[in-house]
Amino acid sequence: MSKYFRSILNFKVITILITSCLIIQNSYSQTSVPFQFLNNSTDFADSDIYIGVLGNVADSGTVWINFKNNTQTNLAMKKISSLDNTVHKTTTDWGYAPIFTKLSDIANKTVYIPAISSCKFFIEFKNPLYIHFHATGGYAAPDLQNSGDPNNGIRFETIEMTNGSNGMWINTTRVDTYQYPMGLEVYGKTGTTNTYNKVGELLTHADILQRWQNTFINTEFAPCYVNSGSWLSNPQKGIILQPSKIPQFKENGVSKNYFQDYIDRIWNYYATNELVVSLGDRGVYRGKVDITQTLMKDTLKMVGPNGILAYISGKPNTQEIIEAKGKIAEDVLATPDKASDKAFQAQFSAAVNRGAIDLTIPGGQLQNWGDNTKYFSKDTYNKYVWFFHQNDISY
Repeated sequence: MSKYFRSILNFKVITILITSCLIIQNSYSQTSVPFQFLNNSTDFADSDIYIGVLGNVADSGTVWINFKNNTQTNLAMKKISSLDNTVHKTTTDWGYAPIFTKLSDIANKTVYIPAISSCKFFIEFKNPLYIHFHATGGYAAPDLQNSGDPNNGIRFETIEMTNGSNGMWINTTRVDTYQYPMGLEVYGKTGTTNTYNKVGELLTHADILQRWQNTFINTEFAPCYVNSGSWLSNPQKGIILQPSKIPQFKENGVSKNYFQDYIDRIWNYYATNELVVSLGDRGVYRGKVDITQTLMKDTLKMVGPNGILAYISGKPNTQEIIEAKGKIAEDVLATPDKASDKAFQAQFSAAVNRGAIDLTIPGGQLQNWGDNTKYFSKDTYNKYVWFFHQNDISY
């Protein structure tokens, strides 16, 4: 086996980034990858934990895997179909797919995952999630913003993975929510560049919740901790939501303009000064905010290696920055083959959330948004992101 993955529940190891914390392992993919789950939790037995996966496989589309029958030689993949919506299907409900298996029913706590993209593991505690497969393709995932969602009150975590031609990309994620400590260890083939990596939380669930409440008491981020409604009867208490998931940070909320002053300063500064930024493997990009045009005024226009263009079509707002949506998820130049707009926008969103765009650097001088020593040193940043970046909370 050239790669091996271990997911650890409530394990004392791990870094969570707001957009993602990727472990890139080796430079090639393989047919299947063994993935072992280790439960170190004192809150949940193996029989309390449910595992399911959805992802895209070449020539098959979106598939799920039956982990009761899954082996290294028989992956037990099945293309999603509305015919799978057999759980809780009544005259008043549209039904859900039985894609989850108890950890206690998985042989050796190990599953095998094929070459796959946009793969998402769902890990639930006490109850499986309700996932509906649409007849036209795709599926309805849990919606934390929908009070009528049947998944409300079900504690779950996710792991995202792509096993592609350019290597293995995998992460635990805090993009939307923190619900329970997770760890991830990756073992590469001996002799390759990366033979071991790990990410995840260092503290127990109770310690994380208490730390959050102590840190943000009487601040705009305090309501991110949710311990009401369907969570009141949950013995492990609440969850922590990313700020744009709570009413206070939405378009009509009291903190709707949390990032606006920082965004205004960025746009004003780079209207007259050149932004030069290193985007890692994508190279160095440089450009300015164009205030001269009637159409697409205030567009941030960047030029990368070989003349590749990357635009943000106007000044974004707080919600677009936090969620990387709207003008921060837009193919402005209609060049999906290059995906340069969205790639730059994602980097820009992450940099604003981390307070990494340094307006004290003179125009034309290089700055590196990937330098984590510069994160959270400015006056405005996403404190939810900062919280999970602290070295004594996350590895």
